[in-house]
Amino acid sequence: MNLINSTPAAIDLTSILDDMSSSLLKELTQLEGDLTNENVITFLKTASSGAMLYNWMIGRVLVKVEEAISSNTPGFNYNSMSEWFDDFEDELPFKRSAAKQYKDIAKSFTIEQFSCINYTKAKTILKVKDEQERTAILAKTIEENLSTSEIQEEINNNIKAKLLAAHNTSDDNGINLLQDSDVLVEEEKSKNENMYGLSAQQWNPFRGCNFDCIYCMESSFQSFGDRRLYDCKKCNNYEPHEHPERLLPEYELEDTPYMKFIFTCSSGDISFCSTEFLQLIINRIKQEPDKNFLIQSKNPDTFNRVRFPKNVILGTTIETNRDVLYRENNISKAPVPSKRYEDFLNVNHYQKMVTLEPLLDFDLDVMIEWICNINPLFVWIGTDDTSSSIYKNKLEPSIDKIIQLYVELGIRGYAVMLKDKLIKRIHNIESNHEAID
Repeated sequence: MNLINSTPAAIDLTSILDDMSSSLLKELTQLEGDLTNENVITFLKTASSGAMLYNWMIGRVLVKVEEAISSNTPGFNYNSMSEWFDDFEDELPFKRSAAKQYKDIAKSFTIEQFSCINYTKAKTILKVKDEQERTAILAKTIEENLSTSEIQEEINNNIKAKLLAAHNTSDDNGINLLQDSDVLVEEEKSKNENMYGLSAQQWNPFRGCNFDCIYCMESSFQSFGDRRLYDCKKCNNYEPHEHPERLLPEYELEDTPYMKFIFTCSSGDISFCSTEFLQLIINRIKQEPDKNFLIQSKNPDTFNRVRFPKNVILGTTIETNRDVLYRENNISKAPVPSKRYEDFLNVNHYQKMVTLEPLLDFDLDVMIEWICNINPLFVWIGTDDTSSSIYKNKLEPSIDKIIQLYVELGIRGYAVMLKDKLIKRIHNIESNHEAID
């Protein structure tokens, strides 16, 4: 069988490829008749040195190696592809982690199709498991020259349509009836960047926020986005948007042992999420009645749009009780703290949480009264980074005052936890005092 698929009349590879790539394509066919490990390694090194469409070429050769191993071809006496990599990985110009992606590309696209897209677009299209749906998205990508973000949006729209169809045929409990999805997705689990120590997992079917909190832009989620940590452009720009692929049944959610929870929409604020999509998030949560979830918003009035199941903890942030301090220093476009407090009181849900972070200067008696009226399951207290404008402009209370709040809330029976940065600052102060003594 010829390695190179027939070329559609509309695509002329000879007008696209350079001499090196054209020569390598001829070698692909010759390689099939003379498949040796030495020839394979030589070809892979040459292709990786700069040939156009090298991802597809490498993938095609790796597929032939895999077939040779399966058929016990002389010279390829390995039990698996992994064993083959054990022998040759040091000679290869790419990591074995990329091999599967290269093979999938070669198996799923003709070289002519791949010449019309690119590696990043191909990876995005390969998220679609159903062949008919994938073929349709590929055709649309080539015809309309879709960008990677537009491809992802097309995929997400298809997933969302299925989820909505399932929601419209769900039972009275709102359980999503979509059991077998046609889409495989890449998981996005930020386990190593937990905002809360009790978070077993950060799950972000919705991301982004427009409150523009100064501490978020300086040292938190938005600053992380600026580092281009994600393939999704909207994620990097912290633009409110949906990721419906993370609502599918095959998207694994971690178990939550005692006092643990899944921090839901941790990299955003659900007040910017549509009610329709928020209900789909709730539907997915209802499929996991044995797991605990935390959803937090700086606009707690948004919680009244839907009914949350009992295994959800609702939280809000209250940095201070002083609205004037908040407004004058342009801390955020979110509702002022007193509005958040009042709105949170009016949320009819028995499991609540409050985070006092980054804590700004406050009135002790008022803050204690607010917490007691809200009656949360637990309270988090934290300060901003010492390089932040909040710290430099002396907007936060003294450490002694923070400790007093911590003690007073503890006396009243509330579970109060200090964030790591605050604990380190307290320890540093204590160490300095001991040194002086």
